[in-house]
Parts: sequence; structure tokens; C-alpha cells
Amino acid sequence: MQYLDERETGFTKIDDVLFISNEGESQKVCFYIADEEYPEYLGEANVTDIAFQIYSSYGDSGWNGDYLKNLAHTLRRMGVEDSHVYSIESEFIRFNGKFSNAPKSITHNSLEVNTNLNVFVSIDTKELQFVDSPSNGVRRKRVYHSGQAESGRVTSIVEFGAGSSFKNHPHPEGEEIYVIGGVFSDKRGDHEAGTYILNSEGFEHAPFSKDGCLLLVRLRQYHGTDRPSKVVATANIPWTDSLYEGVQKKILFSDNAYPDSALLLKFNEGAVHPPTFYEGGYEMFVLEGTLDIGINSYDVHNWIRFPGGVVPSLSSVSGCTILVKENGLYLAEPII
Repeated sequence: MQYLDERETGFTKIDDVLFISNEGESQKVCFYIADEEYPEYLGEANVTDIAFQIYSSYGDSGWNGDYLKNLAHTLRRMGVEDSHVYSIESEFIRFNGKFSNAPKSITHNSLEVNTNLNVFVSIDTKELQFVDSPSNGVRRKRVYHSGQAESGRVTSIVEFGAGSSFKNHPHPEGEEIYVIGGVFSDKRGDHEAGTYILNSEGFEHAPFSKDGCLLLVRLRQYHGTDRPSKVVATANIPWTDSLYEGVQKKILFSDNAYPDSALLLKFNEGAVHPPTFYEGGYEMFVLEGTLDIGINSYDVHNWIRFPGGVVPSLSSVSGCTILVKENGLYLAEPII
């Protein structure tokens, strides 16, 4: 019991509770209960949010995912049918892919980076180091990459130094750009922070930046010969109400011919976006403030990707703005 008391520090212990089994057998047990004062208290929650909290939680005794694994395994070995536990287990596996290891992100400079689209990934891009590109003065941080080093399918943070440029080049399978900061320029003009750009297949340009800029870029993730090229100055689009109180949106791209869409979401203080099903996954980049998912908080320049299925509750205690890609993982299928 001393071991349990130490492991469950912070919980309220209730001794000598009479437990009666379905077979009528009784014995005294003890409970460890968390209340609203406990920092990681979740309260009443749906299966998806419970599973994500377990996925995200660690303690002095290890990863909570291992507890869930052992609980489900023990119940099956005992012949117990517990639909609640097994539903949590199923959702957990969807986030983590497998039980064998605690979650981790592959963020090194290999040619294959975070190519398993069936697991949850989050990366604080501020903690990554920039790597030089073939163009002098242009550096990048890759959070997803599949294929050849300079012609693969990529999601990255790209930094143009003052006066830097790229030679004229085409974009097979298209390109998607969001200007995070500074001014990005090409033959269509100057694109200030907040500009959203879609370059369709066959589009060519020689981009540059006079004073420097920071971009979120997706390459070869906008395929389709009838896709439009467009430049959207998001500052000129009014915010509109979403289905959820305190959450507003700006739609950047939506086409009935394709399942994917892009939008900005703004969370007012305390706003909540409840769990929602996205068959084709859900990708986010935090532009302002802090996004909360369960017990985890993601501040500016965090990149977050959920696999297809139910995405947990999204909220923000202090308010935030995020760039969202809905149902777009089919565009990011690894290059074989």
C-alpha cells in the first residue's frame, strides 16, 4: 500500500469500501479519487477525450498508456467484457498506432519524416533547427517529408532571409503557402503576413523576399488539374460565427469537388470546439495565443496533426488563432 500511496500522490484515498461483484461476492477495497483541485482532472468526458488524455499523460511511475494496455489485457484474460475500457483502448490505438512505445515524433533530417499518417503528431517548431536549402539565404524546418530530398512531398516552416530568392521553378502537384510573418513576393506582387496562397499544378514562379519572411509551406499536397490558383489576403475577410459559441472562422479554401478545406479558426477566451469527426484527418498550426487539447497546451508555431476519425475537444483558456487543414491527409500520402 505504501507504494500505491506514493504513486497516487495528489489523489484522495478512500479505504474500506465494500465492493460486491456480479457474482455476489464481496470484499473491502480502497479507491484513489481525483477531484476538481487535481491539476489533470478531466471530469465528465467522452471516450475520445479520455483516450487522448491517457495518451498525453506521464507520471513518476511511467506512461499512462501502459496502464491502459495492462488493464485491457487483464480484463480480456479474465474473460471480462468491458465495452467502456475497450472503446477507450480503440481510440487510444488510433492516436498512437501501437502500444509498444510511448509517443514520439520523428523530426530529424532524414528523407522520411512523420510519414505514418495513422498516428497523432505534434511538434513545437520553435525547438527545431533551421536547415539550409539549395538557395542561399533560404532555410527550412521540415515537419513532414516523403520522397526525394528536393522534390518530395513536404510540410515545412520556411524562412527567407532579407534579399534571398529562389530561381524560377514549377510546382508539380501544387503548393500551399501561409505567410506567417514578413513579406513574401513573386510575380503576382508582395504578400504580407496573413496571406494564404494556393499554386495549382503547372504554376511557376521565382519567389523572393526583400526584407525577409516566415512561411508555412506544403509542397505536392494540392494535386488536381482543375484546382484553382489563388491569393487570399485573410485580413480582408470578415470573421463569421462557427457552430460553436466563441469560435469564429474564415474559410480560405473549399470546393465541392474535393474533400479537403482550409480555414482560420479564432477561439475567444474559454471557447470550446467539441469532438468532431474528420474522416480525412485534421492538421493545425498555431498562429497566435495558446490552443488547449486535454491537458496539453500548444503555443505559437506548434504544428499538430490528427489521423482520420474523431478529433478531441479543442479549446483555449486565453484565446488563440489557428490555421486548419480539414480532411487533407489523402493529399499527403507518402511517395512510394
